[in-house]
Amino acid sequence: MQPVAVKDANILIDCVELSLLEQVLKLSITFKIPDFVWAEIEVPSQREVIQPLIELGSLEVISFSPAEIEGILSISDAHSGISFEDSSALFLARALSAILLTGDKKLRKVGQKTGVEVHGILWLLDQLFAEGMISPTTACEKIRLLNKVNPRLPPSAIQDRMKIWCA
Repeated sequence: MQPVAVKDANILIDCVELSLLEQVLKLSITFKIPDFVWAEIEVPSQREVIQPLIELGSLEVISFSPAEIEGILSISDAHSGISFEDSSALFLARALSAILLTGDKKLRKVGQKTGVEVHGILWLLDQLFAEGMISPTTACEKIRLLNKVNPRLPPSAIQDRMKIWCA
């Protein structure tokens, strides 16, 4: 059985900005997003890339029952600084015993603290490279682009990958 991963909005956006979403969704992982995260994607050009992949079933949007929404609210209330949308991603990852994919530092910490496996966009690039879905040249191009579009990433992690992929 394939592992399951729940994405938050910033991971989706990074994948779109890097023109890698289709490739990421072909990894040996089942990807899901909460409907609240999908609603966060407001830029029409980003929605135009993501919507067909949802329709194809490559990315599943999950809706919640009223009881589950209460659970999401309890996470959001218990952890200041974590949005309701991000709380829905954490709730879903917990419910599915899934990997949580996020670039949000606070959400990452809460997820890890509660026993959820958490990774970010750099891990996805590593997976693409490890599975032979991108070449070293492409990986180098994407890590350089990522460094421009997402300046919050740890510089040492970017440099480590550049040493490998851009040599």
